[in-house]
Amino acid sequence: MEKKNTFTKALVSIGCLLIGMFAIIYYFLYRYYKLPLPKLNEVTDTIHFQDTIPYYLPVPKDSTVLRYDTVTLPVSCENTHSDKKYILNNTTSDGNYIMPTDSSIKSTPDSVKVVIPITQKVYEDSTYKVWVSGYNPKVDSIFVYNKTNVVNHYFKSKEKHWGVGVQVGYGIGKNSLQPYIGIGINYNIVKW
Repeated sequence: MEKKNTFTKALVSIGCLLIGMFAIIYYFLYRYYKLPLPKLNEVTDTIHFQDTIPYYLPVPKDSTVLRYDTVTLPVSCENTHSDKKYILNNTTSDGNYIMPTDSSIKSTPDSVKVVIPITQKVYEDSTYKVWVSGYNPKVDSIFVYNKTNVVNHYFKSKEKHWGVGVQVGYGIGKNSLQPYIGIGINYNIVKW
């Protein structure tokens, strides 16, 4: 029986010595040779969204006259005569006005040439710039659609199977298999 106890003590001592040597060797190898870090799994998550920014009745920042255009515009004959009775008598049944040939009434031209300034206005903000040109141009509203992409990178390290942890189970004791509670090196097969 004494030989069995001595053998068990020697076996436990050798096991502890091997574990201690393994820990010291691992520490020095990792410290001096800087073993490569475990490969990381990169996970990329991209989110796309679009903001709508309304600008109602924006104010121009700059206005410049580009050119002057001469345009021929029609003249209304109804406004030249102040006598409504005269106009009603010279109107046909379908509503058209008949120009009298009487020399007492001055004949007015049917069109007039008008000079119109063509201007360019610049509407500007930090998110948009708009050029509008024409006669008295204005912008009623502007909708800016900003597209935004948010890219997140996550790094997940590979799970390590070896570790030091609390152990519960059955182990070889003094006489036979006995319940065992302790701290030891373990290899993780399943994690939860």
